[in-house]
Amino acid sequence: MKTVSKELKIKGIKNGIVIDHIKPGLCFKIFNHLKLEKSLNTVMVISNIDSSSRGRKDILKVEGENIKVNYLELALISPNSTLDIVKDEQIVEKISLTLPDKIEGVIKCPNKRCITNDEHCKNVFTKLQNKDSYTCKYCDRIIDVDKGVIFSESES
Repeated sequence: MKTVSKELKIKGIKNGIVIDHIKPGLCFKIFNHLKLEKSLNTVMVISNIDSSSRGRKDILKVEGENIKVNYLELALISPNSTLDIVKDEQIVEKISLTLPDKIEGVIKCPNKRCITNDEHCKNVFTKLQNKDSYTCKYCDRIIDVDKGVIFSESES
């Protein structure tokens, strides 16, 4: 009897980006955030695949030249993912999408009473030590990145 390999073969890309090690279930959030439904590029969405290092993960591959992405916004959607830039079927750059210690002007404070939602001042958030959470400089509201963030309209 012939044995059948259960290994999934995923086609590589010639030029473009690969966002790997996405937390399971967040691939479509990144897909929507990057507005890939409007893209003419070939897009591959691999969801909930086995990962030797993380158990399960999602992968997003986008074929095309000069694809623009905001690394910070990707990190805020799925911290500790990686972004590979591919040229001529070779990874030419690998970027670890980590959360910075401070964020300015990228996300909105969810506190409706926060001054940043009424005044024209830049939102400033400081990362809490050893957590994927931030605190607002003005109202001390804590936001947990794993629960999602609201991007400022002027930045996204």
